[in-house]
Amino acid sequence: MRMQRRNRRSQEADRGAVTIEFVLVLPFFLFLIFLLIGMGTMFSFRQALSQAATEGARAAAVQPLNATTSARTSDALAAINGTLGAQADVTCAGGVLSRKGVAAGTCSVSAPTTCDGDKKCVTVRLTYNYRDHQVTGSMPFVPGALYPSALTYVSSARVSQ
Repeated sequence: MRMQRRNRRSQEADRGAVTIEFVLVLPFFLFLIFLLIGMGTMFSFRQALSQAATEGARAAAVQPLNATTSARTSDALAAINGTLGAQADVTCAGGVLSRKGVAAGTCSVSAPTTCDGDKKCVTVRLTYNYRDHQVTGSMPFVPGALYPSALTYVSSARVSQ
């Protein structure tokens, strides 16, 4: 009889200890889970930004040799907006990258300039202020300082001749 009471008290104490351990470990696990979600989303957006810069440079470079700078720029912007708009609801217009109508960075398409000796290249530069305009919004338990302040991608493509 005494053994049963002692075992019952021991089991109740064990349950209390398990609860306390769970409460102590839970914030760490939540931090880790939300950090993984936030960083995964940031890396996915970073890849979309890189792809958009590459597509924009390619679209501007494949224009006919006598194409105007405005034609190259408009094709590059269409390619950038097609890539970013589909993946992150980000658009480039007038040198401004905006997300849902709020300015969040800069974008530029250069006129063909000399590169690789006598060749001409078009360069696209996209800069997104990620820390101030996170794609997922702020994640619980994760300080914004863990994210990069800005993501910048530059892509150049040689103009076809």
